Amino acid sequence: MLSNGRRSADDGYTAAVAAVRHPDIMIGIRLYADVADVHDYIVQARGAFDETIRGVLSLKRAGVPVEIRFVIHRDTYKRLPQFAEFIARNLVLVDHVALMGLEAIGQAPKSRKGRWQWS
Repeated sequence: MLSNGRRSADDGYTAAVAAVRHPDIMIGIRLYADVADVHDYIVQARGAFDETIRGVLSLKRAGVPVEIRFVIHRDTYKRLPQFAEFIARNLVLVDHVALMGLEAIGQAPKSRKGRWQWS
């Protein structure tokens, strides 16, 4: 299941997700950077980074498998080494980390040219 992870910061919501207990469920959560200002800029929501991290931790406390998805594009690729270090130090309990290409869905088509160009 794909999610931005923010709703999962609510332990009640996470408990409901965990109660499903489906053996094949994993929550895929996009994390665009290791720092709040970059992640929040990309998703255009102040506080989104902190809420997403709280959501990941809440899911893991509830025993729900989590995949972190790092979407590589112009605004993220330079921080990939720092992102990897952040995951290794702070989110070692996630089940999987995936490096993703940008998909032309959601808000991506509106900023496609800018997001795909490398500086």
